[in-house]
Amino acid sequence: MQYTYYQMGIRAKTSHAHAPITQTTIAQLTGVSQGVVSAVLNENFTKIRVAPAVQQRVRNKAQALGYRINAGARAMRTRRYFNVGYFLANTPGTMAEIDFPEFRAGAYDAAVAQDYHVSLIRLPSTVRGEINPIPKAFREAHLDALVINQMGGGFTTELHRSILASGFPVVYLNDKQPTNALYFDDFKSAQLLTEHLIKQGYRRIQYLAEPVAESRHYSTMDRREGYMATMTAHGLTPTFQTLDPDAPRDELIRWLRGAQKPEAIFCSRDRDALLLQTYAYAAGLRIPEDLAVASGSNERRLDDYFIVPLTTMIPPRYEMATAAIKMVLSMVGTNVSHTQPAIDFTAELRVGASTPERA
Repeated sequence: MQYTYYQMGIRAKTSHAHAPITQTTIAQLTGVSQGVVSAVLNENFTKIRVAPAVQQRVRNKAQALGYRINAGARAMRTRRYFNVGYFLANTPGTMAEIDFPEFRAGAYDAAVAQDYHVSLIRLPSTVRGEINPIPKAFREAHLDALVINQMGGGFTTELHRSILASGFPVVYLNDKQPTNALYFDDFKSAQLLTEHLIKQGYRRIQYLAEPVAESRHYSTMDRREGYMATMTAHGLTPTFQTLDPDAPRDELIRWLRGAQKPEAIFCSRDRDALLLQTYAYAAGLRIPEDLAVASGSNERRLDDYFIVPLTTMIPPRYEMATAAIKMVLSMVGTNVSHTQPAIDFTAELRVGASTPERA
């Protein structure tokens, strides 16, 4: 004979007369209230205190009975999925090549600390038709909130409007916006690095970066402007060199061997500095004896590839992702406004052997 049971709005069918294991069952068998069982199994002691011995008795009984928390029932009871989305723009290579593990680690750790899961979300970079993809993504992925990492760009104004119109708690990570955003003050970071090079005795300092027209992120221009402002403030002439990986190798080598070769090069990011290192040695130049090199944005995964330890700015990516999760979850299930002031972070200077003091 088949029996149908209803527990917290979830229907389950079984082929025998034994009811499914519930928190009520565990409460009856351990001689405590269902509230105590719920607090122990959900590790939530904000509203109730439970003696350690009682906690252990409840956990032992739940384990012996093979009890597992029903996420669906919990969602229906609390009207939350306890799931936050982590989204990268849907552009080729973004997820595999541009995202940083520190961002993901910070997001995951902060979510777990608040009893949330993190789901990696993919959305189209454009909106077609009249259907807003944001609410659809929330429904299908069972999300309470969404953190959008703008590391790789690819977002259109149209999609930004769709996100705003969705009404869901959304926070932008590594995106320079006045509200609901956390970003690095790359202008200030570039000032700090340029000041360091000047204090080390360098005067002919050249800025090296990808073509501005090809940049997909605000940081490229902000670093450039921070460098330029600092050079100008010290009465020095800012100069720029475009690093195009597709440019003929001989062209870049000639630049490094030229009579106007700089004393130091401020690379926009570590990957640019790594490519520069290759060209410098091909040009017969030694770092730092013939050329000082520094970077405006550290990429930890590249540290081992530098022959000489690189002077670089280390952005607190982990801390910023942690703050992003806290910000977006503060909007979930509360009366807190879905519009929060942006928070900016400044990178820390790490001095390496690539920028010694000039004699």
